[in-house]
Amino acid sequence: MWDDYTKHWSGCSVLELKGHPIALVYWRELYRYGPALQWQGTKGPWTNWRDVVSYYRQVSPDVFWSTFSIGDRRLSFTAIVERLRQMRKEENLRIVARAHAEYTGDIFYEQFSY
Repeated sequence: MWDDYTKHWSGCSVLELKGHPIALVYWRELYRYGPALQWQGTKGPWTNWRDVVSYYRQVSPDVFWSTFSIGDRRLSFTAIVERLRQMRKEENLRIVARAHAEYTGDIFYEQFSY
C-alpha cells in the first residue's frame, strides 16, 4: 500500500478518495495544510512507514523478519522503527569513522564542515 507504481501495489489502501485508493507515498501531498503547507500531525507516522518499507524492499521478507523478530515473535511496528533508527545511527558512525581514518588531522575538518 506504500506506492502504486511497483509490483507491490495491490490496488487497495486505507485511504480512498471518491472510491480511488491512495497510496501512502502521496499522503504528504494530501495532508499538507495552511499557508506553509504544514503536515506535522502526519509527518512522523508517514516517515516511519517510509523507512520500514524502504528497508523491507532492500532485503528479502525472510531477512526482514529475521532481523525484526525475537524467536518466533515478530517485533511491533514501534520496535521495528526504533531498531531501524539504531541501525542507521550505527551505520552513520561507521561512515564517520571511515572518513576520519581517510582524512586525518585537520584535513577532515576542512573537508567536512559547514
